[in-house]
Amino acid sequence: EALGVTILFRDDRAFPPQLEDLKDPPHWLFVRGDASVLSEASIAAVGTRKPSGDGIWLARFVGLCLGDWKAPTVSGLALGIDQEIHISSIEQGVPTIAVLGTGIFSDYPKNALELREQIVDAGGAIVTEYLPNESYSAQNFVHRNRLQAALGRVLIPVEWKEKSGTAHTVRYANSLRRPIAGLRLPHWHDEGVPPTSDLNSTFTIPGQETEFRLFVETALAGALAPPKAQLGLFEV
Repeated sequence: EALGVTILFRDDRAFPPQLEDLKDPPHWLFVRGDASVLSEASIAAVGTRKPSGDGIWLARFVGLCLGDWKAPTVSGLALGIDQEIHISSIEQGVPTIAVLGTGIFSDYPKNALELREQIVDAGGAIVTEYLPNESYSAQNFVHRNRLQAALGRVLIPVEWKEKSGTAHTVRYANSLRRPIAGLRLPHWHDEGVPPTSDLNSTFTIPGQETEFRLFVETALAGALAPPKAQLGLFEV
């Protein structure tokens, strides 16, 4: 409490209801910042830790759209695309949620302490299901990704590969029937293509900016909302 961290249990009124779509929702969440933002209709936007120049350009394009959508964002605080999304959110005046794959007191990633403070000061939240001093592991990050997918009403994977952390989030979102707005540049081929689904689309930028914005707006409004789905066993 002295450090501004609260614990939400599943029977608390402030516990984000969209996490109940998961087959294995967390029993608790450690939260620093404004816990109420977790329950708002938000945009999950994630991507590679080692983005190309094209990927950074796409992330900043998404960031410039955030001021129009006025929706909170969800990402993972990782180097690369995730931090670009958090920074753009703050610049555009929308709250942003960082979902950790470690305990809330773990100093990971090493360069993110200042960004954490900015997220909280801007009305966002730092959230994790792991115990306060728990360190990182590959398994924890994969498991964390289901929370990113479930918290967002729509997912934007900015730059990613088929075998990557972002791919886990994409697959979780697809299993949960969250709409996915894939992005690619004209000279990209298979990059940025989400699994085939009646809820998923891929947009070429530049060229389909209007269609992309409308897709996200429609998803945020709930017009693409599918029946409540349960996430089954996840196969890596």
